Parts: sequence; C-alpha cells; structure tokens
Amino acid sequence: MHYKIAVVSHRRPHILARLTYKMLKESTVAMEDVTLFLSDEQDAREYAIVPLPQVITASANVRDKFNFVHSFYPKGTRVLVLEDDITLIDKSNAVVRDINAMAEIGFASIGEYGIWGIAPHANTFYFSGKVTHTLKLVVAHCFGYVATNDPALAVTQLSKTDYERTLLYFQRYGCVTRLDMYGVKTKSYTQEGGMQSDYTLEARHIVEQTACDYLVKRFDGLVAANKTKQSLHPELRLARVS
Repeated sequence: MHYKIAVVSHRRPHILARLTYKMLKESTVAMEDVTLFLSDEQDAREYAIVPLPQVITASANVRDKFNFVHSFYPKGTRVLVLEDDITLIDKSNAVVRDINAMAEIGFASIGEYGIWGIAPHANTFYFSGKVTHTLKLVVAHCFGYVATNDPALAVTQLSKTDYERTLLYFQRYGCVTRLDMYGVKTKSYTQEGGMQSDYTLEARHIVEQTACDYLVKRFDGLVAANKTKQSLHPELRLARVS
C-alpha cells in the first residue's frame, strides 16, 4: 500500500534529527516518500542538517501549516502526518520499526476516506490492542488520512488542532479510527522550538483557552472542558459517543 509521509516542523532541526528522522531512517518506510514541511527561509537554512526534501509553507502558525499539508497532496493520496519530536511505540513498549505495517492497518481501516490515529500517550497498560471507530482523539503527533482537499475539513484554531480535526472528521464521516495497539512518546508543551518559540507561556495559555472555548461552543455535546487533567494549559475531553 503506497502512502506519503508529511513531517511538520518549526525551529527544531536538532530535535527532528534526533527523534522523528532517526526513527524513520531506522524503519521500513521509503525515505523518498517523506517530505518536510517548514515555516520559512530561516527554517530552511537551519534544517539543512536533515537530508529530506523541503516545502516552505509560509505558515506563521501550526494551524496554517496543517492546512497547507491538508491541501498539498492530490485527492485520493494516502498521507501519514508526523510531528518532529516523537517516538512511536507498540503494545509491547518497543519502538515501532515497521511503520509500514502500522500504516497499512490504519489506511485499510478507513478505506477510501476518513482519518486514523494512535493512542495519544505511551502508557501501554491502557492500550486496548483494538482498532476502534468511536469518538476518540486522533492526536496530531501521528495520524493518517486520505486527501480530499475539502476546505470544510480544514482546522480554524491556533491550537487544539487535533481535537478540532477529530471532531470535523467525526461529524463528516460518523466515525474516526484509532489503532490502540500503537502510541507515542513525546513532550507536549515543554519541548524547545515549535509553538514554544513563538509564544510566551502566558500567550500560549490564552491561545489554548480560546481554542477550548470555541470548540466547546461549536461542537456542543461532543467535547467539554477537562477540569481534572493536570496540565500547563486548558484541556478538553471528548464525549463517549459510539
């Protein structure tokens, strides 16, 4: 099964080289199918250390960059999106080397349209080992979709883009797919570069709160504020919907 890989990054060349790029190089993927999506010419210069084809998106924020990727590939293209600071693991807590096998399960599970993702954490105790089609978060760190170029599926918020994307696809197709035998190791909110390079902690908090407020209002009944999760910033929880 053929698919393309889009790696999104911003001001993190050394983190990308140490994590996502290293993982890809040691995996089963065809590196000629991997494209690096950067923000600007400064990124382009700094990422010369990572030997991947580059696309400059002229995107000032993560929303615009994800939307650029959303509309970049021809309709019908299978696309796996990866962030720059991740390590994928499987239910045995081993680093995923056969990314092709994971992608094949994901794309076969959604068929000609839709979206699939993996567990948004690395705690294998909570991996169900199942492929589910209920309303579960398709985390931005790693997700696959079939390109439609449909502007109605583009995200609108500067943060919580994965929650918004999950809800948009759920409303459109009636389900989202999760491979709960895979998960991701990463450091949300604290890794250098990325959004941390563009916002102070206080400004980032405002961006997160604005996104939460908007999504709770727009998708009433499907998502709510998560008041119990310990986090630097406001968080959300999805409703239990089959």
